Amino acid sequence: MAKATRGPKGTPFINTYRAQSSALTRGYAVKQGTADDQCVLASTAEEAIGIVAESALENALVGIVQDGECIAIAGTAGVAAGNWVKVESGGKLVVSAGEDTANIGRARTTADADGEFVLFVREVKKRS
Repeated sequence: MAKATRGPKGTPFINTYRAQSSALTRGYAVKQGTADDQCVLASTAEEAIGIVAESALENALVGIVQDGECIAIAGTAGVAAGNWVKVESGGKLVVSAGEDTANIGRARTTADADGEFVLFVREVKKRS
């Protein structure tokens, strides 16, 4: 089912941060920044704290979805509904290899590479 027919539902939990060192784009994963109130784009194997709710310029306030449904951007291989996802380079999301991964959530819809999909954000810590 496409994002257009099954958009995000409910009210997500959103925290406000400042975009630390660059502009941030809606749907990309971020990690904790240097200061408590800052966030930066996450990359491969990094633990994300959430997904950018709306695009923001550097040093501007930005809403970060930390629980609930939102729009996310698929990485190089795309994702399928039901897949657990993790961060790849550039803050995009790819299918997780298993339980030993820092998952950021579960896909609710399917997307090809670089496409938008509905993600249920639910941060899961690595076991090892």
